[in-house]
Amino acid sequence: MRTPVANRGPGRSPRLTLPFGAVLAAITVSAAAAPTYSVNKVLVAEDQYQGEKRLDPAPLYKPHEVVVTDKPKLWITSNEREGHAGITVFGPGNRVLAVVNIEEPGLEFTPEAEEETIGNETEEEVPEPNFPSEVRFNPTVCLPVKLYPSSAAPSYTDPETGDVYELPVWNEDPSYVCAPLGAEGHARHPHGIDLDRRRDLIYQVIEHAGLKWNATRSGFEIAETTDDESGMLLVYSITNPGRPTIVDGFLLGHGAHEVAVNETNGKVFQGNHEDSPGVVPPIWVDIIDRGLDNPYGFIDTGYYNAIQGIEVDEPLEQVFGTTHVGEALFAFDGDCVPTANQQPTAEKAQGENCILYSVDLRQPFLDQIADAEEILGQIDSEPGVGVWLLPSVLHMHDLTVDPESHRAYQTLHSIHHAEHTGSPEEAALEDPPEDAEVEPEQHFMGRWVAAVDVNPRSKGFKEVRYIDLSNGYGALAYPNADEIPPEELMTSFVHAHWVAADPKRRTVLVTGEHTGNLGVVETKEQKGFGLTQVVPISIGIPGCVPPVDETGAPVTPEPHVHGVQIDPKSGDAYVSDEGEDCFYESVTILKP
Repeated sequence: MRTPVANRGPGRSPRLTLPFGAVLAAITVSAAAAPTYSVNKVLVAEDQYQGEKRLDPAPLYKPHEVVVTDKPKLWITSNEREGHAGITVFGPGNRVLAVVNIEEPGLEFTPEAEEETIGNETEEEVPEPNFPSEVRFNPTVCLPVKLYPSSAAPSYTDPETGDVYELPVWNEDPSYVCAPLGAEGHARHPHGIDLDRRRDLIYQVIEHAGLKWNATRSGFEIAETTDDESGMLLVYSITNPGRPTIVDGFLLGHGAHEVAVNETNGKVFQGNHEDSPGVVPPIWVDIIDRGLDNPYGFIDTGYYNAIQGIEVDEPLEQVFGTTHVGEALFAFDGDCVPTANQQPTAEKAQGENCILYSVDLRQPFLDQIADAEEILGQIDSEPGVGVWLLPSVLHMHDLTVDPESHRAYQTLHSIHHAEHTGSPEEAALEDPPEDAEVEPEQHFMGRWVAAVDVNPRSKGFKEVRYIDLSNGYGALAYPNADEIPPEELMTSFVHAHWVAADPKRRTVLVTGEHTGNLGVVETKEQKGFGLTQVVPISIGIPGCVPPVDETGAPVTPEPHVHGVQIDPKSGDAYVSDEGEDCFYESVTILKP
């Protein structure tokens, strides 16, 4: 029986202390019927490889997540690393079939700034300069963006020279333009990815599209800053897996994150986990239907309800999405065509006809989790300063759905003050008084998965059950992972990030982002829900020298494990590690 470490008080999540070279071994937490997973293969970025026999070099670069299919046996990575952004297609035996690089050759990109927003504490950001206009608006690598019907292609007038720049047309089709390079000199940065197996199409979310929606979502404009610009959806055909081709592209909202394809009808659902500045309403879910003259549809979910994780339950013909900070699960009609509201508001103008219902995730947390009220806390603002009187919120992240049990699982990634709500209150705090403070500063690393019964025929329809991934520890014992002894960190709890369900084996797999591991959860009702195994994933690069902080002290390496996907036939699990901080960029393949 482990003894929880004494509490040293809440605070921001600092860098974690981890063993530099994680072992490739599985730690069983408790005996259960769930399968035990073992590491079968680890592929690491070829330009990081140090010759270890247990690892295999491959052209995968900061893999965010993968998609897997068995007809034929393929798996495809979404590569985030600047200079190597795009996809890699692997065939049988993990043989590399193709690499597609969507990055602009020969450019030096502005590094991504690390964001951390707690409460109303903000820092004034000075925008980085954009690429020169003649470079930005004439990209060598054209990523197509379908124009909104009957709208003009956006143009740009250089304020210094007065020169007017028109975006190139893609594939001689005037209804498409080539996306300009990212605002403030950023790389294109792929993110979520999904596969339409019926149509042999890959859908990949790209951040930094260089464009933004106008205020009424009736056309596009050039984005001058990263805070304004939208993401985009890139479509690849893999009819010939050895020669993938880009066949389409669409503009999304700001904070474009994950994507889900309804293979029954080909409709694509995408959640924007941040509000789009200057657009009314500012928060929505994109529906892209390539079969319509106007492929763009919007489901306005309202303030706080920006959707992050999203997935389709095809037997139910429904799509489920979990909110970034809205503390709710949404169910959408998977075959819906969004229509304008009869009485539009600043929050909701379209798509309410597509919302079937929502489920509150906050109250069940309060009801089921020990010390929940103390964990959530309450924020007190200075008298007369702003309107930020919100308690800490449940920051949900990824979502998956089991199409056999019809249960939706979403990861509770962290607990902190509200951000990216899209509300007028938040907008009013963009320039808060200098003396504005938020106390106490609550921030707990999330270690829970919320399971919601979404089966309309079930007696427990809409019931929520929280699954604890902390292996016997209490959250107050270690609000953040640095409270745990280093030798136990990778095996003591899972910092919930990505999630995947395996209906055949009645398990749910959860990645631990900053704990560098994978958790296996038993989901059989008669056995009870619970964590049964923890597999270390992150692997240190031999000889890598970590950077130093402002005091000159070495920065403790911190893992960045992201997606987990399951081969629908074999049950093999593919875990993506974005590396960073002297850890390998890798994909670990595990067998049940």
